Amino acid sequence: MADEAELLLQELQRLEETKAILTERLTKLEEKKNFTRPEIYEKVKTDYEARLKEISAELQTKGGNIESDLTRYELEKEELTKKKNRLKDDIDEIELRHLVGEFEDDLKKTLEEEKNREIADYETRLRELNEKIVLGQKLFQMRQAPPVVKPKVEREPVAEVSVVPPSPTPTPEIPVETVAAVSPPVTLEPTLPKEDIGLEWPSSLTPAEDEDAEKLVCPKCGTPNRADNWYCEKCGNELLGIQI
Repeated sequence: MADEAELLLQELQRLEETKAILTERLTKLEEKKNFTRPEIYEKVKTDYEARLKEISAELQTKGGNIESDLTRYELEKEELTKKKNRLKDDIDEIELRHLVGEFEDDLKKTLEEEKNREIADYETRLRELNEKIVLGQKLFQMRQAPPVVKPKVEREPVAEVSVVPPSPTPTPEIPVETVAAVSPPVTLEPTLPKEDIGLEWPSSLTPAEDEDAEKLVCPKCGTPNRADNWYCEKCGNELLGIQI
């Protein structure tokens, strides 16, 4: 019985919360009616009112008239308590008649067992009534206090963080005079003509100097040769011993 009562209480709480939400939406709808066309406003309003009517009817069916039910439960509890107490009085009377010798032991035992069974039945019914009374009181308090509608938690918008790149460090300007003073001197190698590539010049002479040097003329073919050649560059004749 306790589990059923708790489930009924949870269901009625859900219905009360739904009823409160619909009522709140109807109020907001009335405030925003000028933001839409009349036919749209009427359509939404009719929908909310129909759903609110259904919820109210379901509450009435499952919750009933709480105040009248509580009154009836209390009266029934009072009546059952009186009957239970009268049975206890009967047991005390049976005990007394047994003491004075009116009731034998077997009769006393039989009568007491009968009365105790009736008392146990009344106690069971009283427990069920107490559970109904507790549930009715909770429902009555819930009806008196407006249900708390859990507000929707809206996340705060995250502020956009603009990343500013670091300013480049300016490169200091170096005077040309300083660069010239610090830079080492550059030695330019002479560029040889294509036809001279592959010739090995003596370290002591440059090509210009070599042209002006004295030549060794081959006695066989008459070709001028360098003074340090041993053989003619054209015919291969030996040049050793020839005077310049």
